[in-house]
Amino acid sequence: RVLNVNNGGTLTVTDTLAVWNTAGSSLNLNGGTLNTAELNFNGNPALLNWTSGTLNINKNATFDSTAPPTSTSAAFGGSLAIGAGQTLAITGNEVLAGPGIFALTVAGGGSHIVTGSLTVAASAGGVGQLTVTGSGSSVQSGAVVGIGYNDGANGALAISDGGSLQGTVINIGTFAGAVGQATVSGA
Repeated sequence: RVLNVNNGGTLTVTDTLAVWNTAGSSLNLNGGTLNTAELNFNGNPALLNWTSGTLNINKNATFDSTAPPTSTSAAFGGSLAIGAGQTLAITGNEVLAGPGIFALTVAGGGSHIVTGSLTVAASAGGVGQLTVTGSGSSVQSGAVVGIGYNDGANGALAISDGGSLQGTVINIGTFAGAVGQATVSGA
C-alpha cells in the first residue's frame, strides 16, 4: 500500500494511478518522476507525500475544491504548494478554480509548466489564486494565461521576490463581470 518513487526513478502510468484511502497507504515522491494521466486518492490529499521530484499529468487538469473525490483535483484538496526541487507539469490545459476554490503557490525555486492555457478562476463563483514568489520560482504556460475568465469568476495573480510567469498572452478580467487582479512586485 506504499508506493515510493525515489532518486531519479521513473514511474509511468498510462491512465489513472489510484492510491486507496486505507490505513498505511501513501504515495511518496522523493526525487523521482511520476508520469500519469490522472490521480485518484479517493478524496484524501494526505496520501501524497511529495518532497521533491517531478509530477507529470498528461491530461487537461482542473483543480477545484468542489471536484469529485476520485478526481486528480481531489488529490490536492483546495490548495497546492510547489517548492524547492518540485516540478508540476501539465500536458494540456489547466484551470485553477472552476466553480469552487483553489490556490496554487510556487515558491522557493519550484517550477510549474503548462503546455496549453492556464486559467485562474474559470466559472461563476470560482475563486482562484496563483502566487509565484522567490528567486527561481517559475510558472510557464504555452498559451493564454487568463486571470478571472468568465462572469462571476474571481481570479488573482501575485508575483514577487524574483518569481516569474511566462505566457503567450495574459488576460486579466477577460469578460464583463469577471474579477481579475494581478500584482507584480520586487519584494
